Amino acid sequence: MKRRGLERRWLWCCLAAAGVLAVGVAVFSLSLRAAYYRGLTELLTARARSGADVLRLYLDGSAAEDAAAAARYAEAFADRERLEFEFIDRNGRVLYSSSFGPLSGYEPGTPDAADAVERGQAGSYRGRDRVTGARVISASAPVYRAGGERTGAVRYV
Repeated sequence: MKRRGLERRWLWCCLAAAGVLAVGVAVFSLSLRAAYYRGLTELLTARARSGADVLRLYLDGSAAEDAAAAARYAEAFADRERLEFEFIDRNGRVLYSSSFGPLSGYEPGTPDAADAVERGQAGSYRGRDRVTGARVISASAPVYRAGGERTGAVRYV
């Protein structure tokens, strides 16, 4: 009878240890995933800010000239295999994309793009694309002319 009680205690201890280990692995995995996405989002936001600063050097004319400058920048975009660059006009429409070329009327519909265009704030978004349903991470930053006028935004997806 004593042997049976010892076996049960040993079995419960092993199951408890396995449970604690499983919970520990799950917590570690979720923490690692959160840190990865947080770092990626911060990197993408910094990239959007620097892209907006660089593009600012090219903007000096009308809206058509701005679109042409954005097209030149997008065509020379070196990371097009990993990222998509978009230039958004002051009305929130994508004028040019490094993946799809000139776009007219497409609105990203994400909070980061709206904040950059409407309020002049850089930001990021992690969620689903409203058109394709694909999971995306995007970051947008406002673009200003040399005189301080906000002309649109850049967005990296």
